Amino acid sequence: MAKKELIQNPQRYSKEGDQWIISASPDIEPLRLPVGEEIPNLKPLLQADGIIVRVKTIDPVSDVYLISPQTLQDIGDSNHPHYTSADSGKVLGAQMGKSIPIVSVDVTALDRIAEAQNIGNLKAGVKEVEYLYETEIVEGLPSGLVEQINWTLLNGFPKPSDTFQVWDLDLKADYSIERLLIETAQSGGKIDTDKLIKLIEGVNERLRGLRADFNMIVDVYENGKPPAATGYSEITKVALPPTETGTTEDDVKTQVVIKYSEIGEILPTPLTTGG
Repeated sequence: MAKKELIQNPQRYSKEGDQWIISASPDIEPLRLPVGEEIPNLKPLLQADGIIVRVKTIDPVSDVYLISPQTLQDIGDSNHPHYTSADSGKVLGAQMGKSIPIVSVDVTALDRIAEAQNIGNLKAGVKEVEYLYETEIVEGLPSGLVEQINWTLLNGFPKPSDTFQVWDLDLKADYSIERLLIETAQSGGKIDTDKLIKLIEGVNERLRGLRADFNMIVDVYENGKPPAATGYSEITKVALPPTETGTTEDDVKTQVVIKYSEIGEILPTPLTTGG
């Protein structure tokens, strides 16, 4: 961004101590305006020029003001009352100074929003999330929050990634059937009852394991209950909104069903008795 020079009659402006002097002509008493104070302690962390971002905290005294390094330099180089964050008074109702737009971002509700999000995280198998306001503090603000503000303001700025941990489910069931079928294979015209019992008992055992895994998955993803396993994986990736993933609100509304089943006994039939 170029230095903010005055285009019309720059020779009319000068500065004496803590006053701006604006002189229309030598025959007219010059207009004197106070040199206003710039917003103190501007943090040059923005990537977007020509704007100031006020990050509102719980204590207004500790609000943080962000600006780009170039805009901060432009304010210092301009040396006139028009391109500044300071208030130099009014002339015939027109504001002098305070010409750089200030956008306010309220971050006081981030804790509450995260708590609500954590409820949904439990039903996604998420163990823990590092939220943007929990990242490393730079110049009084979390670095993740600054990146999010820059992404919002500047087209082409990379969207910050999210880091979260997901549970490893550690499924316990035996999902193979080849050996069971070979060991219980029938031969001849009469069913071998012992082999049939062995087959059914094997199926029953594996079915119990499958049901236990199924119910554990339902508990995690529908009821938000952490699995008994303690292993987890950490993932860092850019999150996409539902509109970009094809997900709708109806997709996440499901009915929870917990199932239990077990084979009871084998009753005699003509195939097992030979009758």
